[in-house]
Amino acid sequence: RIAVALSFSSRQRYGRAPRACIVPALYSLCQYPETSVEPLQRIEALATDANEAVRIAVTRNLVTLYGYAADNRWGIAEKFVALERHHVVIQNFVASFLSNIRGVSAERAESMLFTVHKNFPFAPPPGDNGRRNELDDTVAYLFSLLYIWHGREASGKEMLLWAADPLIHEEQIRCGFWIAREAASGGYDDDSKEAQEPRERLQEIIGAVVDKTAAELEAHFRLDNIIQSADQQDAKTYAK
Repeated sequence: RIAVALSFSSRQRYGRAPRACIVPALYSLCQYPETSVEPLQRIEALATDANEAVRIAVTRNLVTLYGYAADNRWGIAEKFVALERHHVVIQNFVASFLSNIRGVSAERAESMLFTVHKNFPFAPPPGDNGRRNELDDTVAYLFSLLYIWHGREASGKEMLLWAADPLIHEEQIRCGFWIAREAASGGYDDDSKEAQEPRERLQEIIGAVVDKTAAELEAHFRLDNIIQSADQQDAKTYAK
């Protein structure tokens, strides 16, 4: 009763409402059939709360409904995908929910990720002194997980688009390869299909990036010295 009552509180200080602090307690109550009805209703309502901190709290705990209220979990997730337009909230949704729920349904996680990506396209390259875009990093990270570890072909096609234009997608390539280190360096003593396939998918993406950057560097060094100097920054990006 106390948790449900606090979830209606309208008090707010420094932009953070008490409603955000009570969200984990609501999720805990959902684990027990005798106490789940009202807390679950409040979680569904708080998913569209006016306060960003409240919505972030909902996204961070949403995956815990697995096994207790699976249908409600997907319904709340669909609501975030369709309605959420705050980049910090949706970054938390991708990182906390989609990244974890891929083990339950990689297909559904991928479908939601593409909708998020449509609503929040990658930002232009930040440049040497620019600030990294956390949402872009998280989306690229998950595309890579879905292709390399789960074999989701649509995510693989997305990664090949990055490989075709390293100047624009340097950050996505960096994030995607960072999470693939395990596939690249581990398991070579395991000849099972489950161990080989992620390595093969990773090698495909690496090969596409290397082929593109090598061709561009070769073309660069065939240019006149003056033009080479003017295009030096692009050449450095390809060389990375």
